[in-house]
Amino acid sequence: MKIPGVKTYASKGRIFRYHRATGVRLKELPGTPAFLAEYAAAEAKRLGNVPVGAGTFGSLCEAYRGSMHFLNLAERTQSDYQKVLDWLSGARDMPLAEFDRSFVKQLKAKAEREKKRRFANYLISVLSAMFSWGDEAGIVQDNPASRVKKIKRPKNAEDQNRPWADEEWKVVTAAAPKHLRAVILVMGVLGWRGGECFKATRDQWDRKANTLFRKASKSNKEVLTPIPGVVLKGLQAIYPHDATNLFVSSRGTKWTGNGFRASWRKLRIDLFEAGKIGAGLRLHGLRHTCATRLAEMGFDDRTIADMLGQETTEMARHYSRKANTERKLRGVVRRINFEARKVRQSAKKAK
Repeated sequence: MKIPGVKTYASKGRIFRYHRATGVRLKELPGTPAFLAEYAAAEAKRLGNVPVGAGTFGSLCEAYRGSMHFLNLAERTQSDYQKVLDWLSGARDMPLAEFDRSFVKQLKAKAEREKKRRFANYLISVLSAMFSWGDEAGIVQDNPASRVKKIKRPKNAEDQNRPWADEEWKVVTAAAPKHLRAVILVMGVLGWRGGECFKATRDQWDRKANTLFRKASKSNKEVLTPIPGVVLKGLQAIYPHDATNLFVSSRGTKWTGNGFRASWRKLRIDLFEAGKIGAGLRLHGLRHTCATRLAEMGFDDRTIADMLGQETTEMARHYSRKANTERKLRGVVRRINFEARKVRQSAKKAK
């Protein structure tokens, strides 16, 4: 008899049953009161209705989810963290003393098998953040994830968020309808995230001072930026409108993430099939585009980080890692040639 949510298999003449969602073994015979009690307990565990014991991994998770560190994260980040914690629900009752570096490595390997490399690396980031918070809060005495290396991206793997080529930028911004173009310009020139655009209100645009203000969604860093001419034209093209949001759709209503991505997807497919853009052109690549262009102009990592709304320069280097530094180094070469001429002239005078 098949029971919803229960995995049944035979081994060496014996029948074994497990609750699929939690991995809890059900030892009693189906249909008996004892079996129903086991099944109900497993379901309660799946739904998070079972009190966790002190000193367990589950207790750390609950404490962390109630902390200001977690609550101050952007909504999208909280949701992403929760997906990882849900995947880890099977370790809920594990004593924290047993949650060591070796176990984290096993989790990383399992996550890569089941959910691929990016999820496995994100798992390490979430565990490291949570245990670091737990260490400061006095709940744990070590961070077992801090010394676990992330999985390197294969050399032949597609770059998920590559910078847009100059020609692709020209083609897309020329072909995009004005309500789509305005968002693309702010993302590609000023380094905004899509979520920051969709939540932005019109009072973030100070028309007298010609500035745009935002609070970076992940770092909460406040960024006030003078508006470049190309971005200003893009914003002016979608005004006037009556919405309280900074960006609106062609219907004059607030852009939603899903609505914007659907419109962008149609435009991207049309341009790709026409051979005007390359494969793998993604919206998040616009932040890489912004950082790459700034690096090519010769701006340092701190300046790029400030534009992107990053607290540290590490991510700025990540976003601009593919910058073509030729433009920046032209000035260096000019200086080398100038110094060489001075040396030759001095040598001639000495003769």
